[in-house]
Amino acid sequence: MKNEAALNLNAEQKAFFADWMKKMPERREGVERKIAELRIELRQVILEGSNREKRDQLIQKIGTEEAHILMMRALCVESVREHLTPAQFKQLVALYEKKPS
Repeated sequence: MKNEAALNLNAEQKAFFADWMKKMPERREGVERKIAELRIELRQVILEGSNREKRDQLIQKIGTEEAHILMMRALCVESVREHLTPAQFKQLVALYEKKPS
């Protein structure tokens, strides 16, 4: 975790976040890759003038995967909140809000 020192994590928290960081970014990146591939396919379908049904199916798939990413982000925040003290979570939010976009 990037802000481990600033948050003064205990050993249990450090272990949890180390394990989390081994798994979760790869899962998210997999979904993001799938979305990118679907967008490429959609672009091709549109440029080729393929039938509307195929285009609409791809749009639905992209929407489903985008919703999946949003759910993953929400669950990420819930999990982080569960593993930090309220003060640590408040500090993490402050660090996040201070970060340039």
